[in-house]
Amino acid sequence: QLTLVTGDFNDHREPEVVVVLAATTHVDAWEAAETRSSVGLTNPADAPYQRLDHVVIPRSWRVIAAEVPTTNGLMSRLSDHLPVIARVSQMRSK
Repeated sequence: QLTLVTGDFNDHREPEVVVVLAATTHVDAWEAAETRSSVGLTNPADAPYQRLDHVVIPRSWRVIAAEVPTTNGLMSRLSDHLPVIARVSQMRSK
């Protein structure tokens, strides 16, 4: 079973929200990613300077990559936030 939490956490004034949600069983996918496409800023979409959008996944999963895609202005017409994409795989048990 996989439980993940995603969304706009509006945590720019209280960044520990992600730490609390992750607790001991989960991790911020952006921080755990083996590779990242950028610095992870997602808001506002047209000129991001805040990292408000997160993917929190179980620590038992491997985060292969995390990205905030470059949208060339399209996303700012669709949303005030850029998406966060996390590519994960289940770690094999020994």
